[in-house]
Amino acid sequence: MRIKQIMAGVLCICLLACTLSMATGKKALAEAPFTGDFVDGSGEVHLRISKSGNKYNAVYEHLRLCMMDDLKGTVKKGVLTLKGLDPAGKPITLTVSRKGKKRVLKFKKTTWQYFTQGKKVILKISANP
Repeated sequence: MRIKQIMAGVLCICLLACTLSMATGKKALAEAPFTGDFVDGSGEVHLRISKSGNKYNAVYEHLRLCMMDDLKGTVKKGVLTLKGLDPAGKPITLTVSRKGKKRVLKFKKTTWQYFTQGKKVILKISANP
């Protein structure tokens, strides 16, 4: 009897989620996992992302070039947007999207001479966090 009550409760929750989804016209999608340690193919670019509540924190490191350790962000429509200051102290915006098991880092807004606006870096999960 208890199992039937639990199953009925689960069914009600599923129906409610579907109803809300149809009413708003938006799909109820799970948020893509962005947390972890990621590295590019050459091992020169490292991105470490952690989450606290709804907010994300990230550290970007480029071997022998720079480190940005105070990037803050949120996820909207499956894309993590990180904002902070570049090594010259100017505002920078990066986005991280998911492509299978890999992450695509994009320099969305930057004025620093060593970063190219629009450049994409493909990252994979790091074996050595």
